[in-house]
Amino acid sequence: MYGLDVTVPEPLPTDHPLLTLDNCTIFPHIGSADEYARHQMAQICVDNLLNFFSGKPMAHQLKIDNA
Repeated sequence: MYGLDVTVPEPLPTDHPLLTLDNCTIFPHIGSADEYARHQMAQICVDNLLNFFSGKPMAHQLKIDNA
């Protein structure tokens, strides 16, 4: 089972193959549109700001290798 919140292009054309799959649910870019998710996102932002200004690593930080 797959769930997609963001697609390219967005929205998907009505004839896109993903729309025919029984094991795929596509949300119109609203997968986080509830009070709990928004609270968690705000908390992550606050925690990341505090960590950044304290010289600590931030949550969910990506380290890109230029190899």
